[in-house]
Amino acid sequence: MEWDRVGQPGFDRIVEALVHRVYDATAHVEAVNGRGGDDGIDIKVTHRSRVRIFQLKYYPDGFPTTAHKGRRKSIRQSFSRALQHQPWEWILVVPCTLTTAEREFVTSLAAGQTVRVGVWDRAKLDGLLAIHADLEASFTRNQLFEAAKVYGQERALLMNGVRDVSARVTALGRQVDGLDDHWTVDFARQGKTVVHTLRGKHPRAHEVSPVEITLTGNGSLTPDLAQAVRRSLGFGLPEEVVLPRGAVEILTVSGPEWLSGEHRDVEVRWQPADKVPLAETVVEVAFFDGEHVTACYPGTLAHVGRGSVGRSVRVDLAGGSPEFDDPCVVRRFGLAAVHVFAGEAGARGRAASAADL
Repeated sequence: MEWDRVGQPGFDRIVEALVHRVYDATAHVEAVNGRGGDDGIDIKVTHRSRVRIFQLKYYPDGFPTTAHKGRRKSIRQSFSRALQHQPWEWILVVPCTLTTAEREFVTSLAAGQTVRVGVWDRAKLDGLLAIHADLEASFTRNQLFEAAKVYGQERALLMNGVRDVSARVTALGRQVDGLDDHWTVDFARQGKTVVHTLRGKHPRAHEVSPVEITLTGNGSLTPDLAQAVRRSLGFGLPEEVVLPRGAVEILTVSGPEWLSGEHRDVEVRWQPADKVPLAETVVEVAFFDGEHVTACYPGTLAHVGRGSVGRSVRVDLAGGSPEFDDPCVVRRFGLAAVHVFAGEAGARGRAASAADL
């Protein structure tokens, strides 16, 4: 990264993206717009009761005492303003390699204070960009030009066979990774169909850069399809639902600019997320006639779901796997209740109603 050429706005954007990438998974990151006065904060990272403040100074040639004498005064003033927020750590971020004297000046700010003081200089920033290479790509590459070159290679003869396929798919993947700070797309070819799978680059991608999908229907759903939608979205049952092309008028994706758009003439499928294995939790399915138990069957818990209407439970019994649209439901057999016993299969602890699930 040529830090002396990126300019102040570019420097700020790169550092903000790096701080988000480093801390988003464990803390709340907030970049402060300094147009109204940043009050000593450029970026604020909050982890429980600890506050870490980043102060960004675009000084490509440092802050020596022989020149730019006002820079050290500016750093000291920013540090003093930041202390009003009682930070646990204060970090100065600069796009240069500090001299020994410059580093000693920064660390001396902590004298007599309880706050920790650190520096992210050029070496630190270069190291973080090496780890998160896709961020560097998103800021330094002409994405359209690079993508066009890769696309041209896909049409070339694959003289080295499968090895060329792997190399070129990998190169295309790197271009895709550089499209966005928070999201990327995994892709696969299945016959004449290319499948795109949206994937977050970090655990909080959906919070930092939310993606919304809106379906506009094309008339009423058939009774069977309406029931399938209700079971899946209403109660969280783990079933695939297919909306055929005739049922969907528009599919709208809202999010990052490169991903957003409207799609027509589409078939929509949603499937349950990868199943999280349940411990072999012992359950009993009991049928009641009033307050009297008429039948009781032991089994294990196979699925617990939740939707916009209620919850669902699926139980594996010796004779089958009944489903309940709510932990306690009225069926033609009478009132059915699922009781869960803590612990592994074969071990019984305190009985709890499935309403506690």
